[in-house]
Amino acid sequence: MDDGGKQRWFVDSGCAWEVSFSIRNEVDKCRILGTTVPASMVRDQALIALFLLCRFGGIGAKARKGFGSLSWKEAFSLDECKDKAKDFCKALGLPTATRKADYSLQTALMEELNVPLEDPWTVLDRLGAAVQEHAQKYKHQDKKSVLGLPRKIHGPRFRPNRLQRSETHRAPENLSPKLPEARNGNKTRFAAPVFYHIEKNGKGGSVIRMTAFPSDMIRDRPTSERLLQELFQTIRRELKETAAIVQASPPQRNNHSSYAPRQTPAPRIRNEMTGGLKAGDLVKGVLLEEKTKRGGWKIEVDGNKGPIVNTGEVPGDKHPGDAVEVVIQSANPTNPMFRWPQ
Repeated sequence: MDDGGKQRWFVDSGCAWEVSFSIRNEVDKCRILGTTVPASMVRDQALIALFLLCRFGGIGAKARKGFGSLSWKEAFSLDECKDKAKDFCKALGLPTATRKADYSLQTALMEELNVPLEDPWTVLDRLGAAVQEHAQKYKHQDKKSVLGLPRKIHGPRFRPNRLQRSETHRAPENLSPKLPEARNGNKTRFAAPVFYHIEKNGKGGSVIRMTAFPSDMIRDRPTSERLLQELFQTIRRELKETAAIVQASPPQRNNHSSYAPRQTPAPRIRNEMTGGLKAGDLVKGVLLEEKTKRGGWKIEVDGNKGPIVNTGEVPGDKHPGDAVEVVIQSANPTNPMFRWPQ
């Protein structure tokens, strides 16, 4: 996959494999914390951990955003996991109920959405668009920090560019947690407090599981909980609109790239690169004020926005709004990329 101009390997959807594990030093029983418990009980703890991964989490890059989601059809139910966890604690003489803590299932916001989209690339695309829309609602606002750090607001430069007014321009500000409350070893990095898990629902569509963890470790808990609840509302609304469009216009297959969504709900959902353009073609576009996360140039070509991968080659006299020519690096309709011609 293309990630910031780097080529990375990935395992495509539909791949399957077996996982095997063993319990050390056991015939029928294991000794834990000075207590002997049945080996089957220890085995179940490993299965519970695997179940939680395959139902709520993911592996690899961007796992919190829905990539790397796994599916295990023979897994325990969540209630079975909780019952087995209680039995295990009782066997070890540990309390079965603890105080509510941050980042635990006791305090998590959890929701499932069924959408009539089976292609995982399309589901990820629509989910990402909804999450981005929610984040943009709080542009330039400090409360946006509860969605994860590091994060920058205002700017993007210390001096206003030619499209910004000097009297309203504000220098870029790096948001940071309130360190005494953060309980994070004075570290300023906080991963996003939301996990997305995607898998097929067996009915010609997909299920999106959302798990969010309100916390007072970055800002106060009420602010955290309110923004995360609003995030869920935005995703529900956007995916509901997508479902209505799909039902009104059956998805069609596109042939742009094996990495692109193989189902395109409608032109309203995502404009495709027009005119049969392909990688290597020279096209005209307009430089955008919006920058990549690393401060690189972005450009809009025929309504399609994407990064310039060799942004360092863009001449220093170029400004947002300038019409320029670039080479298509990737014609992926959901994630086009461009290259400054050399």
